Order: sequence, then structure tokens, then C-alpha cells
Amino acid sequence: MKVTKHIMFGAIFAVGMTFTSCGVDDNTKDVLPRLNVDKSIVQVIQDGKLKSGSPATINITSNKGYTITSDSEWLSVDRPEGQGRVTVEIVAEPNESGAERTGHLKISSLNISEIVTVNQNLELNLDDKLEIGHVYFYDDFHWAIDGSDAVAIKAAGDQRNIYTYTAWTGDDPLPVFKANYEDFNSNAKTVYTQDGYLKFNKTNTLTAISPKVNGVESGKTSAVRVSFRAAFQDKSTKIAVGVIGQGQIKDSEQIEGGCVSPQLITPDATWKWYDVSVDIAGLAGEDKVVVGPIEFIRDNVTSSGTFRWFLDDLKIEKIAN
Repeated sequence: MKVTKHIMFGAIFAVGMTFTSCGVDDNTKDVLPRLNVDKSIVQVIQDGKLKSGSPATINITSNKGYTITSDSEWLSVDRPEGQGRVTVEIVAEPNESGAERTGHLKISSLNISEIVTVNQNLELNLDDKLEIGHVYFYDDFHWAIDGSDAVAIKAAGDQRNIYTYTAWTGDDPLPVFKANYEDFNSNAKTVYTQDGYLKFNKTNTLTAISPKVNGVESGKTSAVRVSFRAAFQDKSTKIAVGVIGQGQIKDSEQIEGGCVSPQLITPDATWKWYDVSVDIAGLAGEDKVVVGPIEFIRDNVTSSGTFRWFLDDLKIEKIAN
């Protein structure tokens, strides 16, 4: 039973697929070099970032290693050498020239090369400029009542289906849930209340949820951290966070309309709380932050497998300007 209970919903007015290096190596000496760069043109704004506020990146695949050189003093990268699959951040100094400018990055691997053109305009960053630590959204789920504290008793106990249960001892939690969250598989009715937190999914039935309002001002962006506590009835559950919109997650995979993080926690036990978080660059006020099993967010699996888990203390907080 949680002692401190509070909730904050809604906007607070003030406010391509990447890969990390994973070793794509050809050990045979006679294998020909391969080089792939996922972009040939990159557009950045005055401060050197993408319009979304995210860092500009290119994804390089090179079996024999690569080197990067620039033809402009204002233009460089964070990983000028590497091998395998590597996400490289483009570093463009703020454009104080008063005019748009163009530079070129040459990516070379032995006798082959690719050119990336970087155009930098004078458009300003849309960051909302709120203080670091500003909380856009927080829910401790004190309204999720009448179920057992399953994690504490290490058993399923009473799990009240938020859609179908009617004998509530207090206020019906369904209107609160519907007002503040989108359930991406609501027809499945697989969201349950516990004792101050939620439980999701049942055998062969999955869903994911998103706050209806992420709290960032419309037309603005912010670098945020999405954090929450997660516990598991099934260790096979692979929890991830997705963004539908322009926000970017490091090492993410592309999904329709956005991106999804890698699996964020590998539980070593059931009935145990874990602190989970992921950073999102350039989260726009119109973006959706989706929390749930990666099988649902990335693969659109709705009716296969057993991925039961618990959610508490969901927060979206500013981490950088």
C-alpha cells in the first residue's frame, strides 16, 4: 500500500532506424570492403541539431572499417573512425554566419567512399526552454483501486479488470483511465487495477498505453526522460517505450510513424519492482509516448504469448535544453 499519493495529468503550459556498433566483421582477408551510409543529405538548423531538437545522425555499416573527414571547419562527427554498424552523430557548430551554409562529410573504407551533404540554415530551435527537471507528466496511479498488492504478496491475487469490474469500493477508475490514457488494444479489455498500480495483459492478449497529453507545449519540443517502475508476472515480457511522432530515442528501431527503444529491462525475477527509464530527444507536444511490450509496439503482436506486467509511477521530465 503506497503512502504518498498524487497525480498530475495533461499539458503544463510553459510547455529512421539506428544501430549501435555491434561488430559486422568479415574475418576472411579476401572479402571485398562493403560500405553503406543511410543518408546522403542532412538538414540541420541554426544550433546544429535537427528541427525536432534531436542530434543529427548517420548510420554507417562497414565490414572493413571507415574513416570520416570534413571539408568545413564548422562540421565534424563524434566517431570519425569505426567498424561494423555504427551510429555517428554529426557535430555542426552554431551558425553565426548570417546565411545558410553547406559542408560535406566523406566516409571512406579502403577504396570506396560515400559523401554526406550537410545543409545548415538559420532556423531556431523549438525547445520550450523550461528548466531542467520540469515535470510534464506524472501519475502514481493512486486511483487504481481494489486489487491486491500482487508484487508484495508475490501472487496474482485480486486483479480488477478496469473495463468490466463494477463492485468498486471507491470511485470507478475507468473514467480517469480513459480521460488520460490511450489504450491501443482497448477492445481486448486487458488492463487491470491492483493496489495503487496497473497490471496489463493476459495469456495471448497484449496492449500498450500512451498518455493522451505528454505535457510539452504544442508547437514546442523538449529533451525528456520517461521513467516508471515495472514489475513482472512473466519474465518473458520485454518492456519498451515508443514514440509516434518526431521525437527520437537513441539506438531505436523505426516503426510506422516513429521509433521504438530496445528492450529496456531484462528481469531476473518476477514479483519485483525495477526502475526503468529512456531518454527522448526532440519530443514534440503532439507526439505520443507509448509504453508496453516491444512485441506489441514494434511487431504489432496483439494475440500471442504471455507478457503480464505491472506499471507504477509514470513520469515525463525535462533533462536538457
